[in-house]
Amino acid sequence: MPTQAGLLSELIPHQWLPDETLFSLCSRHHRLAGSQFASDTCKALFGHPTQGSAHDLPSRVAHFAMRFGQILGTADEIILQRTLLPYYLPFRSAAFSSAAMHAMGGPGIRSLKYQLGLLTSRFRANHPLKACPQCMDVDSHQWQISYWHRVHQLPGVWVCPSHGTPLLRSTMKATGVGRFHWHLPSLQCLEPEEPSAEAIPTLVQLGGSASGLSDLPPLTHFAPLLVATTYRSALHERGLLKGKGAGRLSQSSIGPQYADYLRPLREISEMAALPASAEDAAREVARLSNPLRTNTHPIRHLALIGWLFGDLPGFMARYEMVRHVPEDYTSNKPESTQNERQQSNEERKAALISLIAHEGLTASAAARHVAIDTTTAMIWAAGAGIATKKRPSKLHPQIRDEMVRALRKGVDKTEVAKVGEVTIESVTRLLGTE
Repeated sequence: MPTQAGLLSELIPHQWLPDETLFSLCSRHHRLAGSQFASDTCKALFGHPTQGSAHDLPSRVAHFAMRFGQILGTADEIILQRTLLPYYLPFRSAAFSSAAMHAMGGPGIRSLKYQLGLLTSRFRANHPLKACPQCMDVDSHQWQISYWHRVHQLPGVWVCPSHGTPLLRSTMKATGVGRFHWHLPSLQCLEPEEPSAEAIPTLVQLGGSASGLSDLPPLTHFAPLLVATTYRSALHERGLLKGKGAGRLSQSSIGPQYADYLRPLREISEMAALPASAEDAAREVARLSNPLRTNTHPIRHLALIGWLFGDLPGFMARYEMVRHVPEDYTSNKPESTQNERQQSNEERKAALISLIAHEGLTASAAARHVAIDTTTAMIWAAGAGIATKKRPSKLHPQIRDEMVRALRKGVDKTEVAKVGEVTIESVTRLLGTE
């Protein structure tokens, strides 16, 4: 008697199409099965009405793999070969990669997008689905269906590596329309980005590096200090460091040159957050030359790599040289500063406020996303003029109002605590959240 996995495998496509994403294969299944509702397909494949439907970083992948007896691969194989996660891992630690894999295999990715730096990067947190019209024609003739190619979905890829054609952007998913729906590429749901002819060579260069990054072996992890030192070695070679040894960055020279390199990339809406002015470009190089910038979006690394080394192999060759043969400029390591730590907090605060104000999350839910406690989240929200729902309080409303009036008059917290018969910590929390 056939197993449940065997019965299900008769409905799902029996094999991956070349470079196909998990979302694409599930969308093909949805069409073949003739399911009326997207939630029915999601429950059948992932055991949940919505979890698993993300086109970029889906969850419950382990459930999907086991559902079909791993005939389509193990959970780790599917995550590494059919989703966007590998693109984000080389600049992160092995421990982080393991935790991210576990999150995608499990019931929900939780704060993964924040930890990847997506919520604070000013790049899109929800990746736009993209397709090449020529690939769609080829796929329709060869496979009788068009589908989503993983390489096209990588951040920074806007020119098809097979045809040199600018990619079209889907109006679904990334905009919130059909957030949990399954669908395949069709010209009716695609619109152009229309980069200029001048931008194409730089976009091709960036796309090649993005593709190479996602295809690196799973255990490839660049050490932050060596990455920073590798960047500085190239700057040193170009005469863009002042003084002997490590020296200081010559920002007056770096800024204009790097801003000019980035200008064509900024034509694409996804990359509009790259520095526009010489001053911002110089600050970007300074930040990336600091080994503490571990949650930086890969696009920022790849753009700098394109400017300094031409492509990812050029960067990796220099990285290996620096790793094995340290030079003079490695003796003076970039140092952390209070400003860097403060900026990290500001980025976290901005992400929290965005989640509450624009995504409609509660203070506690937003706090979990950015890895802070709820009280801090409520204080930050109050500081931004955002009212949050208060936790149930044991205080009688009249007593609470009296405590608030006393605080507004500048009465000492110790005295206010006596009024409400609460701890000073409770008064501090009231002061911060009111």
